[in-house]
Amino acid sequence: MSYSILDVQKSVDDVLTSDSTLLNLLNNGVNSILDNPIQANELGFPYIVYSSVNSQEWDTQTTNGAECYVTLSVFSNSGDRLEATNILSRIYTLLHNQDLSVSNNNFVLCRWDGLSEVFIDDNKEGRITQGVIRFMIITQGV
Repeated sequence: MSYSILDVQKSVDDVLTSDSTLLNLLNNGVNSILDNPIQANELGFPYIVYSSVNSQEWDTQTTNGAECYVTLSVFSNSGDRLEATNILSRIYTLLHNQDLSVSNNNFVLCRWDGLSEVFIDDNKEGRITQGVIRFMIITQGV
């Protein structure tokens, strides 16, 4: 088993970037799914950012494994929660209890872990809505 965190992020990215319904909800399609939020300044809203990708040991006595958490944030300037909520809903449909192809690992499970939040931030740039959703992805060694 390789260190699966990067393989897990790539598998999630492959699912998100290949879905035309999700891409149509975003300002710049596939270019609106970002690993680095600094890139967003040039793109416009709405967009998705990988807020956090982390993992912890999920080993048994006979198998090495990893329990990875992928947190995605959606940013919208629509002025309400609807646009961000629609994007989060599509992400949920694409990932929750779905099979992923994770390179160098045996995929076990992808599940929404119960974290989801949508909030509005009024700041000097205007009203920005942020939605957050997190998934747990379990892999085992090959």
